[in-house]
Amino acid sequence: MGQLEIFCAAVNDDTLPSQPLRNILVNTPNEGHSMNSISNTLKFFKYAQCKHTFLDSGGFQIIVSEEAGKEITFDATKKLEMSNRGINIAPEHIINVAMLMQPDIVSALDFPIRKFVDKNDQDKEFMRKFGYNVTWARKTAKLRKERCPHIKLLIPVQAYDVEQFNEFFYSIKDVEFDGFSLPVRNFEAHEIALFLIAFYKLGIPMVHILGTSKLLTTACGAYMARHYFEWVSLDATTWHQSAKYNHYINSFSLTAVDVSSNVIINEDIKIDCQCPWCKGKTFTYIKYLPYTEKTSLLRCHNWWVIERAAKELYEHCDTVFTLKQHLLARCPDIEDIEKLCSVLSIIDAMKERKIEEILAVCRLNSTAAAA
Repeated sequence: MGQLEIFCAAVNDDTLPSQPLRNILVNTPNEGHSMNSISNTLKFFKYAQCKHTFLDSGGFQIIVSEEAGKEITFDATKKLEMSNRGINIAPEHIINVAMLMQPDIVSALDFPIRKFVDKNDQDKEFMRKFGYNVTWARKTAKLRKERCPHIKLLIPVQAYDVEQFNEFFYSIKDVEFDGFSLPVRNFEAHEIALFLIAFYKLGIPMVHILGTSKLLTTACGAYMARHYFEWVSLDATTWHQSAKYNHYINSFSLTAVDVSSNVIINEDIKIDCQCPWCKGKTFTYIKYLPYTEKTSLLRCHNWWVIERAAKELYEHCDTVFTLKQHLLARCPDIEDIEKLCSVLSIIDAMKERKIEEILAVCRLNSTAAAA
């Protein structure tokens, strides 16, 4: 039975949703670009009384710059920089910041793949970024081993399917690292489960699922933490982004509810959340709060329900059946729940078999279900 940890991302002094805050994720371009920024981050870690700290590499900032048509460079001889013009970042920058910040976990530099549906587009994008991702994984691992071997290293997996992941892994299999991180912008929860069992079959003890607080993805992570890995973690900015746009996260489904002042909300709808910030209040009360007070309340509420949902999911992961019953009680997405639980059941039944066999059965099952 392993750990399930939820990391709070995009947090600072002004937006702290709770204190103590158990886990904090920061990224190299934002919090590591200067000595002053690093010093402030270390002070914030202490102020928040966090237990685990995670230094992400900045892949998200790279792809944002790429999609905006900004300049992207990877020159280790120049300083780490992120500006309106673009970004300059290299593995050396990541490890230099890690040495100063001393996080528990650091992520290797990666070049994220964009979201494509067409298989030909996916193959082209995977191969276009493949060389960068192999080279940076190897370089970051080498520097970590030389300069800060006590910091856990996770290598991001930039692949559209398990077959592409296998190709990537073959190119880095001699590298020393502690686990994988998986960006999930391209995947549903049942697809994430297949990546995770592929990691497990390779003996990987530690996994981080990047950038999500969706209920079913969290459920997948919780089940895998309970039965397969020593450590599974996730991070989310949803708590903050939702609050910014007047969105209240439902404590059961983790979906967003608009509580803008111009939205009509039935007075008969009760708030059944037990968090300290909105317990006993009404949606009318929340929607008419001044913007600053409202966003502060929403940030605190949103983070509280995300953390609590993860804890409850973990507690209901004894079996696939108990997880499914719990999900059905809190989420209307019956079809997606069925997909996830079906894949988890196949994984449990076939966990000693080769990954290719597990994938084949899952695909047959998916085809049969669609028919």
